[in-house]
Amino acid sequence: MKSFLDFIISGGPLMIPIILCSVIALGVFLERLFYLRRKKNIPEDLLRDVEDLLKTDRVNDVLSLLRRDRSPMARIFLAAMKNYGKSRETIKVAVEEIGGQEAEYLNKYVVVLSVIAQVSPLLGLLGTVQGMIQVFNKVVSGSVADPSQMAGGISVALITTAGGLTVAIPALIGYHYLLGKANDLILDMQQYSIGLVELIKGDDGGEQP
Repeated sequence: MKSFLDFIISGGPLMIPIILCSVIALGVFLERLFYLRRKKNIPEDLLRDVEDLLKTDRVNDVLSLLRRDRSPMARIFLAAMKNYGKSRETIKVAVEEIGGQEAEYLNKYVVVLSVIAQVSPLLGLLGTVQGMIQVFNKVVSGSVADPSQMAGGISVALITTAGGLTVAIPALIGYHYLLGKANDLILDMQQYSIGLVELIKGDDGGEQP
C-alpha cells in the first residue's frame, strides 16, 4: 500500500503545480470565507444606530459613528451621508459608486478558485499524456518484455489526472459557494442603501433648503 508521499512522487513533476494549486485554493477559500462574514460586512448594531440617530436628525453623530466603523456598509452609508441635504439622485450616484467598489472587494480573489478549477484537470491530463507517451515508447523500443507491465505504467500515468480532479472539484464548489455568499451580501447592502436614501430624503427628490 503506497503512502500519500509515494502517491505524489509517482505522479511525476506535474504533481508539484497541482499541489501548489491546492494550497492556493485552500488559502483563498479560507481568507474569503473569513472576509465574507455577514457580521463583518453588515453589522446589525450599526444599522439600528444610524436609523435611530437619523430619526432625531442627529446627522453629525451619524457621520462620527460611520467614520469609526470599518465595515463596507459603513463606507456606503458614509458616502450617502456626505451628500446629506442634496438631491436624491446625487445621493444615489454617490452610493452606487462606493457600492460598486465594495462589491469588487467582496468578489476579490474568488475568481482564483474558478481558474484553479479549470487549470488543475488540464495539468493532470497533461501529466497523464506524458506518462502514456513514456509507456508506449518503452513498448516500441522493446524495453517492456511482458505487456502486463504496461498496466503499472498506465496506473502511474493516471495519477496526475486523479490529482488534478481532486483539486478541481472542491475548488469549483468553493468558487460557487463564495460567489453566492458575496452576491447575497451585495444584494442586502443594496437594499439597506436604498432604505437609507429614502430615510434621509423622504419622497420629495428635491434639494433641502
